[in-house]
Amino acid sequence: MAVKGSTSSINIREKAPEAQVLEFENYSEAFAALKSGQGDALTTDDSILYGMADEDPSYELVGGTFTEEPYGIAVKKEMLNLLKS
Repeated sequence: MAVKGSTSSINIREKAPEAQVLEFENYSEAFAALKSGQGDALTTDDSILYGMADEDPSYELVGGTFTEEPYGIAVKKEMLNLLKS
């Protein structure tokens, strides 16, 4: 399972073309579907998955990463000075 149009959805299709990928509108819907047994696994960013596992400790992250994706943070320029202080 993945969120529609997400990088995770694209990546899982490339890495595991035999997998049936169910797509949902958002992470809440995808996690609810996982919990209700509609699929076997959910793929997305580790930080989102860790949050889901914190929400419901009966789930955990397994395996390692299967892609390398750079992420950054965008802030208003005036906020940059506050962050440096």
